[in-house]
This record gives sequence, C-alpha cells and structure tokens, in this order.
Amino acid sequence: MGIVNRLIKFRKACEQEAGAPATDIEVPLSHALDDVCRALNVTKRQRRKIVGKRNLAQLKTTTHAPNTEAIKR
Repeated sequence: MGIVNRLIKFRKACEQEAGAPATDIEVPLSHALDDVCRALNVTKRQRRKIVGKRNLAQLKTTTHAPNTEAIKR
C-alpha cells in the first residue's frame, strides 16, 4: 500500500475513533508524528529522529495509545 493510501486510512481511522472530522481533532504534535511514523512503518531510529528523543521519552509516560491497526490492513 502506498504512502498516500496509508495516510488516508490513518485520517479516516482517527476521525472514526474521535467521532469527529479531522479539523476538530486536537492532539499534541508529538502524538500525531508518532502515530504517522507507526502508520508508515518507519524504523525506530527514524521515528526517534522525526519525533525527537525528548518527545519520545515523554510519550512513554503518557496514556497515548496509537491506533495504527486499521492502517496496516
């Protein structure tokens, strides 16, 4: 599946989970970047560079649960 299709599926999954259109969903940028990295299956090293080491450390202490299962199908 191409990147564009994965991102479309990701947006739709987020909208469905939130019960709102993408324009109404508010999340910290680090959470969004982490979810997109996971949806695109980037390596852990790439994700660390994209999201940032400090941000990844903070993500580990939150209840953030990425919903990437729908994107992988």
